[in-house]
Amino acid sequence: MANNKIMERVRKLLAMAKDSNSPHEASIAACRARSLMDKHQLQEGDIEDNTTSINFGTATWVNKNKKIPAWKNYLAVSIAKLNDCEVTGEYTSGNLGVMFKGLAEDTEVAHYMFDYLTTAGEYQYSVFKSCQTGLNRGRFKHDFLNGYSTELRDRIKEIIAERKVVTSTGTDLVVLKKQLIEQHFGVTKYGRGRGGSGYKNSHAYDAGVEAGSRQSLHHGVKGSKNDRLH
Repeated sequence: MANNKIMERVRKLLAMAKDSNSPHEASIAACRARSLMDKHQLQEGDIEDNTTSINFGTATWVNKNKKIPAWKNYLAVSIAKLNDCEVTGEYTSGNLGVMFKGLAEDTEVAHYMFDYLTTAGEYQYSVFKSCQTGLNRGRFKHDFLNGYSTELRDRIKEIIAERKVVTSTGTDLVVLKKQLIEQHFGVTKYGRGRGGSGYKNSHAYDAGVEAGSRQSLHHGVKGSKNDRLH
């Protein structure tokens, strides 16, 4: 499993992105952090060879409100998939948060990613809002963050599509971990929805998309339906 040195490198990558308040830098950091974990897990080879001694764990993001906005809901599922985790809703002190479940190190990385990506989105909206006058703040916020989340989820799909994590014996590490997680935690079922792509104000939505795509990666890996928490 990942040692302290590896996890510290992952933390630093994600901290750099969080400090920059740039969605583009955040997506790059997510890709690098996941690549670092994949490389470490493949080199160690201990997941395939020692399945009985795997350190499973959970990481819970505590929400400040009773409900989770749709844009965070869908983004949580995408981040979980990128990091080979499952995610479910979890109540803490009456507020609904999200719990990532899987290998302990993967859930920790997923938690970091979710925290900085949602923080960056809220910061980007505050910048957008400060430049607007006479708007419906609640409706614009909904549309802006839906656009932001949709674009970031498309980027995450691209990263997932490009991942190649096969062990020296030919085993797909992603598939292996999914099987082990289901054996340990049970099968996680997700609802289906539009992925928060609906909007009423195209100006706010398009601004959110722009905030999530300051620099192009590889477009084209998109879907009409997205998984969400129940």
